[in-house]
Amino acid sequence: MRIAIITGATSGMGREMTRQIDKTVSAVEGFWLIGRRKTELSLTASMLTKSSKLFALDLSKIKDLEALNEALRDEKPEVLFLVNAAGLGKIGAFQRIPWKDLMEIDDVNVRALTVVTSLCLPYMRRGRKKASYLINFSSGSAFLPQPYFASYAASKSYVLNLSRALRKELHGSGITVTAVCPGPVRTEFFKTAESTGRMAPYKKYFMADAKKVCQKALQDSLKGRALSVYGITMKLLHVFSHIVPAELILRFYHVEKEEDRSCGN
Repeated sequence: MRIAIITGATSGMGREMTRQIDKTVSAVEGFWLIGRRKTELSLTASMLTKSSKLFALDLSKIKDLEALNEALRDEKPEVLFLVNAAGLGKIGAFQRIPWKDLMEIDDVNVRALTVVTSLCLPYMRRGRKKASYLINFSSGSAFLPQPYFASYAASKSYVLNLSRALRKELHGSGITVTAVCPGPVRTEFFKTAESTGRMAPYKKYFMADAKKVCQKALQDSLKGRALSVYGITMKLLHVFSHIVPAELILRFYHVEKEEDRSCGN
């Protein structure tokens, strides 16, 4: 069975990417939806025209990654799309974010994405031009260090660079690798992110629509592009990050006093 595997399919970018693939890619016959909340996975599945298999997994847990590995070995699906959309972050001064939260950010954004990709690659179709598609959700935060969002930005830099490296390794295999790097998007993400600090007010003026970001991400992937950057602001940031030293840009980075950005956790 030709399937799309989506992590973070309970809401936000994962849910929207699932809907876009369901609507756009007729070759996909079904979905494996992965997320922590079974009820929300069921809601995502109810929006689709094709069959879905639900995996209520916490990808920060080794036993749950092993469960996914076992399902792949048993069913041996043909993975046309792997979308790594699961992710989390916390806003605030690095030293004031609980260490368990910092570890969870790395576990989900870095370790889980790496392992899921490793597990799924053997089942992705090869030998044809653009046979399968790997879409990794990075972030515009990956382009530069971000004070008061340091761990998240660093983890997304990892995702971006891993995607670039895999794209080179898989060149000629038929597997296209695309890193998606949006700016802030209107999703549930910030409900969790702002539990430790407040988002810089100016960022609210650059909030993107999840549907538009995902439409572009899918289009860019199908066109074989290495990078999908939505919006003129993020495109300019991407360009500036290549031609202006990071230290110089950070001098103009608007940061409030720590007591104004922290929720006191």
